[in-house]
Amino acid sequence: MPFRASSLASAVTLWKAMLGFQTGDPGTSTVGWAWVVVLCAIALALPNTVEIFTGRADMTYATPPERKPTVRWAVFSGLAFGMSLAAILGGQPIAFLYFRF
Repeated sequence: MPFRASSLASAVTLWKAMLGFQTGDPGTSTVGWAWVVVLCAIALALPNTVEIFTGRADMTYATPPERKPTVRWAVFSGLAFGMSLAAILGGQPIAFLYFRF
């Protein structure tokens, strides 16, 4: 059973609460579904990774695209790595949620 629920009925009840179907406020689920529709439209309308890096929508190419390292990408990658490392190592430790599984 998902989330270690005692029964399927209790798991469904949990999922309904997570999706906002048991709040009693019809505006909550309407806003939630509006966000789902908007975000799905964005995901389907924008180009995917292959289209961004190759500029082609057919996703076929004879040779893989050539990647040329630049100083700008090196600086960006270094800053992103440093910030993620600082976020991981800094701050308060967080208890692992599934430590008893």
